[in-house]
Amino acid sequence: MAGLAALYLFVVVIALTYSRGGVVAFVIAIAVATGLARARGHCVLLTVATCVAAVPALAFALTAHALTTDGVPVATAPATA
Repeated sequence: MAGLAALYLFVVVIALTYSRGGVVAFVIAIAVATGLARARGHCVLLTVATCVAAVPALAFALTAHALTTDGVPVATAPATA
Protein backbone atom coordinates (compact mmCIF):
# COMPACT_ATOMS: atom_id res chain seq x y z
CA MET A 1 0.00 0.00 0.00
CA ALA A 2 2.84 2.38 0.72
CA GLY A 3 4.12 1.80 -2.80
CA LEU A 4 0.75 2.77 -4.29
CA ALA A 5 0.62 5.92 -2.17
CA ALA A 6 4.13 6.82 -3.33
CA LEU A 7 3.21 6.13 -6.95
CA TYR A 8 0.09 8.33 -6.62
CA LEU A 9 2.16 11.17 -5.21
CA PHE A 10 4.79 10.67 -7.91
CA VAL A 11 2.17 10.83 -10.68
CA VAL A 12 0.69 14.06 -9.31
CA VAL A 13 4.08 15.71 -8.77
CA ILE A 14 5.40 14.78 -12.22
CA ALA A 15 2.23 16.09 -13.87
CA LEU A 16 2.35 19.37 -11.96
CA THR A 17 5.97 20.07 -12.88
CA TYR A 18 5.08 20.30 -16.59
CA SER A 19 8.33 18.41 -17.22
CA ARG A 20 8.52 16.35 -20.41
CA GLY A 21 11.75 14.80 -19.17
CA GLY A 22 10.05 13.83 -15.92
CA VAL A 23 7.22 12.15 -17.81
CA VAL A 24 9.70 10.26 -19.99
CA ALA A 25 11.66 9.15 -16.91
CA PHE A 26 8.39 8.06 -15.26
CA VAL A 27 7.35 5.99 -18.28
CA ILE A 28 10.79 4.36 -18.48
CA ALA A 29 10.78 3.60 -14.74
CA ILE A 30 7.32 2.03 -14.93
CA ALA A 31 8.33 -0.01 -17.99
CA VAL A 32 11.45 -1.31 -16.23
CA ALA A 33 9.56 -2.07 -13.01
CA THR A 34 6.85 -3.88 -14.96
CA GLY A 35 9.44 -5.82 -16.92
CA LEU A 36 11.16 -6.96 -13.73
CA ALA A 37 7.94 -7.85 -11.91
CA ARG A 38 6.79 -11.44 -11.70
CA ALA A 39 3.12 -10.47 -11.89
CA ARG A 40 3.26 -8.09 -14.84
CA GLY A 41 -0.49 -7.91 -15.33
CA HIS A 42 -1.03 -7.01 -11.69
CA CYS A 43 1.68 -4.36 -11.89
CA VAL A 44 0.13 -2.79 -14.99
CA LEU A 45 -3.34 -2.89 -13.43
CA LEU A 46 -2.19 -1.13 -10.26
CA THR A 47 -0.24 1.46 -12.22
CA VAL A 48 -3.23 2.29 -14.42
CA ALA A 49 -5.56 2.39 -11.41
CA THR A 50 -3.20 4.75 -9.60
CA CYS A 51 -2.97 7.06 -12.62
CA VAL A 52 -6.77 7.09 -12.94
CA ALA A 53 -7.07 7.89 -9.22
CA ALA A 54 -4.80 10.91 -9.74
CA VAL A 55 -7.03 12.41 -12.44
CA PRO A 56 -9.42 14.34 -10.13
CA ALA A 57 -6.54 15.98 -8.24
CA LEU A 58 -4.81 16.87 -11.49
CA ALA A 59 -8.02 18.15 -13.08
CA PHE A 60 -8.54 20.51 -10.16
CA ALA A 61 -4.93 21.63 -9.96
CA LEU A 62 -4.51 22.21 -13.69
CA THR A 63 -7.77 24.15 -14.10
CA ALA A 64 -7.90 26.27 -10.93
CA HIS A 65 -7.25 29.89 -11.86
CA ALA A 66 -5.54 30.63 -8.54
CA LEU A 67 -3.11 27.75 -9.08
CA THR A 68 -2.29 28.30 -12.75
CA THR A 69 -1.91 32.09 -12.93
CA ASP A 70 1.14 34.11 -11.95
CA GLY A 71 0.81 36.93 -9.42
CA VAL A 72 -2.31 35.69 -7.63
CA PRO A 73 -2.40 36.93 -4.03
CA VAL A 74 -2.27 34.21 -1.38
CA ALA A 75 -5.57 35.46 0.05
CA THR A 76 -7.40 34.40 -3.13
CA ALA A 77 -5.87 30.92 -3.31
CA PRO A 78 -8.18 28.00 -2.50
CA ALA A 79 -8.37 27.05 1.16
CA THR A 80 -6.45 23.93 2.11
CA ALA A 81 -8.27 23.24 5.36
